[in-house]
Amino acid sequence: MRSTLFTYCACALRSNNEKNLGKGCSVMKMKGLLVVLIMLGVILYFFLYRSPLSKVDTYRIYYGPMDEAVLDKMKAYDMVIVEALHFDPEMVKRLQEANVKVIGYISVAEIGSWDAEILGEIQSSDYLYQAGAQVINGSNPLGDLTKARYRDLLLHIVDKRIMALGMDGVFFDTLDSINLLEAGQARINQALGYYDLVSEIRKKWPDTLLIQNRGFEYVELMDRGMIDAVLWENFSGERVGESSYLKRIKMLKTVYFTKNIRTMILAYKDEGVSREASLKRGWLFSFLDGQEALTDWK
Repeated sequence: MRSTLFTYCACALRSNNEKNLGKGCSVMKMKGLLVVLIMLGVILYFFLYRSPLSKVDTYRIYYGPMDEAVLDKMKAYDMVIVEALHFDPEMVKRLQEANVKVIGYISVAEIGSWDAEILGEIQSSDYLYQAGAQVINGSNPLGDLTKARYRDLLLHIVDKRIMALGMDGVFFDTLDSINLLEAGQARINQALGYYDLVSEIRKKWPDTLLIQNRGFEYVELMDRGMIDAVLWENFSGERVGESSYLKRIKMLKTVYFTKNIRTMILAYKDEGVSREASLKRGWLFSFLDGQEALTDWK
């Protein structure tokens, strides 16, 4: 950049006294100016561009039933991630009027055993199989993300349950369950199916917030602008020196600077050290006293 500016300035000075070189210097001036403007544009982009979550400093995840008391408590946060089945448009509007972003939950890889609507729509060919056996995590079967019909069903659920209520975004859960498959092409295919699902959602709702829970292996597959944040659930600040944590932290730093994907933390233990480790790295932090607090707001 320094040599470019020097060439530009030298040409500008000579052009006043050397008319025969004026034309050449003009070309060099234009090229130099263009390079400088591009560099300034890149610098301004990284320093001035803000994530859609830049104004979010506090958040809480809650999947439990709603009442007036819980709704009022939610107004103390900048953002809440909720089970949309417990909401109606009026409740969403009241939170948004209190400057609270409302993000709706959807299980992507797993089909919740409680989700009668999806279970009623899915066909046997939409389930995920490995070596002829259906893949199940606990009581939840897995859907096959390579199947367009399954992705369309999830897209329909997002539309009906979340976007139709006027919510601000979507929270993708259960992506870690893809790792129940043996490492190799089968996992890759599921990840590519997830990529296609996110692409369709981003295309249909370009301004909505998209947050991914864990599934760290698949974050780097996302193009810039596809997802806005990744949640590290069950984080512990006591483990930041471990090799697996150091590797993950390095990756999260990379995707933040290259793809503007912000890191969110949810800790269930070691609150003090976890908060310190998170805020030190500019991560968005939340603490719950045990996983039962996900469905029981005390």
